[in-house]
Amino acid sequence: MMKLDYNIGEERFRNRKTVYFEATHINSGEKVFIQVIDGDASSLEDLVVLKNDYELTSNSNIPGTLKCLGLIKYLSGIALIKEHFVGIPLSQYLEKQRVSLIKKIEIATELLKIVQGIHAQSIIHKDLIPDSFLVDGSSGEIKLSHFGLATRLAKETSLVTPTDFLKGSLHHMSPEQTGRMNRSIDYRSDFYTIGVSLYQLFCNRLPFESNNTMELVHAHIAKKPPIPSEFNESIPRTISNILMKMLEKNAENRYKSAKGIISDFERCLKSLKKWGTIDPFSLAQEDVFYSFTISEKLYGREREIKELLEVFERIKDGPIQLVFVSGYSGIGKTRLIREIHKPIARENGYFVSGKFGQYMRNIPYTAVSQAIGIWVKHILAEDEQMVGVWKSRIVEALGDDGQALTELVSELEMLI
Repeated sequence: MMKLDYNIGEERFRNRKTVYFEATHINSGEKVFIQVIDGDASSLEDLVVLKNDYELTSNSNIPGTLKCLGLIKYLSGIALIKEHFVGIPLSQYLEKQRVSLIKKIEIATELLKIVQGIHAQSIIHKDLIPDSFLVDGSSGEIKLSHFGLATRLAKETSLVTPTDFLKGSLHHMSPEQTGRMNRSIDYRSDFYTIGVSLYQLFCNRLPFESNNTMELVHAHIAKKPPIPSEFNESIPRTISNILMKMLEKNAENRYKSAKGIISDFERCLKSLKKWGTIDPFSLAQEDVFYSFTISEKLYGREREIKELLEVFERIKDGPIQLVFVSGYSGIGKTRLIREIHKPIARENGYFVSGKFGQYMRNIPYTAVSQAIGIWVKHILAEDEQMVGVWKSRIVEALGDDGQALTELVSELEMLI
């Protein structure tokens, strides 16, 4: 780990919980960026974000990204040294500049070429928001600055967690990133996230503008965004169709590759420059899969899914019911149960689960205690008033048995 041999200058920009400062090397005079966690204290999760960024960008030569030059000790935590770039976040650039349709298409194409380079390195970024891209207003060059949430996994499972623990921008989050879609996260998740950013670029608004967390989650997994060409006549229908394809709820209905999206935008740009208009054409003609991908759609369980959803509709405002799902190990019981994530999100409900694992058979009530523990975490992520309501209800229901139950479910002690 390097020492701090830099004179730190003024703050340049922020990306959520990290701050970028301009700095100059004491001996060489080389300009760099110092990326640090905002605030005095850094949590373990914050440090992991910086470490992850360093590991992915220090040894990778990805075109259009800020290269990480080193990892240093800084105050009570760590900081990253990144190459210097004269630019401002895309979000600020769009606020300051009046951007033509041709320029917007050019920006969209450049962003997607960076995404193409990331995917060529087998990286899923998961946070392709306007604040993550820097734009040089003079040259038009664009760089991606932030890799804190990125992963090299070909596929990643997103579990149902309290909304306060979701990682990334809620306004840009793909449906599968919410953990309530019963789908794994793969590189196509980035097409949704960058699709939201491009929607902002062309429409000057977000697809879903609610500030309520659960409303946003439900919108991402179940609501169709307003069609750009219908609320803004200046947006060509073909551009609108490209954006809507990127924002499909199911990954298999989105583009298969960044190359396919780039090709469509370049065709739009060529037509606009030559004829002053964009004629409709069939999308994704040059779209191909990066790798062999199997659909995660659940087939052959329509009757069972219908039964589960009918039970959920009956009990959401009514009496408690118990449903048993049986079957051999590995037959798909868990995947079947997770099909009710969508209606639960719609009703602002909690999904909790526990499992009698193979190596926990001798521990009583393991699945029950796991489920209650997850439920308590959901409650603790709510606002203070809601936490108080649940605390009163639980204390009243438990009576003198509270102490015994906290020994079984340690998380409960934080609540009662």
